[in-house]
Amino acid sequence: MILILSDKSDAHYQYMQQRLVDRGEEVFTLDTSQFPHNFSIGYDFSDQCLEVTVGNGEKKISGKEIASIWNRRRPPTKLPKSFSDEAVREYIVRESQIFLSSLHDMLKSPLWVSNPDSLEKASRKPYQLLVAQEMGFCVPETFIGNSVSVATEFLASHNDIALKAIGMGAIEIRSESCPEFDCMRMYTRRLDNNQLEAVLPQVQNCPVIIQPYVQKDFELRITVVGTKVFACAIYSQMAERTKEDWRRYDFLKTPHRAYTLPKEVEQRCLALMSTLGLMFGCIDMIVTPKGEYVFLEINPNGQWLWIERMTGMPIADALIDMLIAGKVV
Repeated sequence: MILILSDKSDAHYQYMQQRLVDRGEEVFTLDTSQFPHNFSIGYDFSDQCLEVTVGNGEKKISGKEIASIWNRRRPPTKLPKSFSDEAVREYIVRESQIFLSSLHDMLKSPLWVSNPDSLEKASRKPYQLLVAQEMGFCVPETFIGNSVSVATEFLASHNDIALKAIGMGAIEIRSESCPEFDCMRMYTRRLDNNQLEAVLPQVQNCPVIIQPYVQKDFELRITVVGTKVFACAIYSQMAERTKEDWRRYDFLKTPHRAYTLPKEVEQRCLALMSTLGLMFGCIDMIVTPKGEYVFLEINPNGQWLWIERMTGMPIADALIDMLIAGKVV
């Protein structure tokens, strides 16, 4: 049996779940946003047995049945409105998250794609940049933090910079016109000297990443599944909308093509994955007009479905093969 931890509304989950069923695999899914009110998990230390029951007992599995786990997403607990006391809600959510974080310790035998502890650590951009630099990747000079004085010194030698978020790619906001949560994307911003003067005083209020702006010939989205590497060239400079950040998406004007990495770069990507303890990851790089490969970041649980659909690269097949085998293939 393959266990999937995911938000059921996630397109990647929906696609993979159907593909696994088509391959004849038994799939069991836990949407962690529904824990603890819609399903229960019990672990007995005496026989090291974990049992999961969903709903009113209509679905029940033992941890011993699980061959591999696709740790796609772990959405936060969404408690029903019946839990009205805010302090109680906060306590239940916190306790639930601590318990769910321990699932890896209670389910040691199955293959995890990927280990939750490794995912959490690898998601820290300062850490991944330091590891990539130590491993020989070309990494831009980088300022991280909220010190205006240090940022000012850093910027003294740079007049064209990229301002980036440290972790969160979006902010959920609520306005009078939109009572439900809306999403504000935190894209990379390119700033010149005049714009920097306005931004610098704000750095004190929130830590940021500042790097020299790297000129692009094209960009790479490199999806690594076990020992398989799928590189996609994204020609972001062909569309005005995507020049600074391809995540602004303009698919009709931004070609995506399968790309063959130099062997040295491919091996370095695999070594980075191993060092970070990941079975899956999406690496973003820039190829400069001079042909340099510049490391930007790795998303340990990144999006890849649009890459597969636009290039035909068999990313899902590689992930399915690994989950079915229960080991890196």
